[in-house]
Amino acid sequence: MTDCKTVVDPKLPDATVLYLPAGFAVPPAVQKLQQDCKVKVQNLPVAIHGPGEVDTNTFTPHGVLYLEHPYVVPGGRFNEMYGWDSYFIIRGLIRDGRVDLARGMVDNFFFEIEHYGTFLNANRTYYLTRSQPPFWTAMIMAVYDAEKAAGKTDQRLASQGVQPRQQRS
Repeated sequence: MTDCKTVVDPKLPDATVLYLPAGFAVPPAVQKLQQDCKVKVQNLPVAIHGPGEVDTNTFTPHGVLYLEHPYVVPGGRFNEMYGWDSYFIIRGLIRDGRVDLARGMVDNFFFEIEHYGTFLNANRTYYLTRSQPPFWTAMIMAVYDAEKAAGKTDQRLASQGVQPRQQRS
């Protein structure tokens, strides 16, 4: 979310609005987007704890919801991260050795849950009422297994006592 091409919304005639979680400080990279891309940045009006807590009809205009990490989109005119597509994208990224990018996408889903109340259909204001958690555990484990195979350990999981899966013979 640091490139004008990925944030400016070709589907909307108005200036693009990037929504941050309620009370979330504007990151330096987003401040640069405001200046370079003429993107409006607004905080959501309230903290969201679950789908449907916000009337999405009140957003004028609708916009993209901020995510912390880079992500891959389905292509074409899309500039949002879709849940269902992300499963297949993450599998491809791991196969291509782009584990860090896949990890960032998984971390974005944790961010969505923490700040938008659920694993969203996609990171847009009009999807704040819809959840789409396809194979989320499979995504997490695919990244974990790829990192483990590369000799990396996940310190967050290790500190919580989570042990690697045993290989079956």
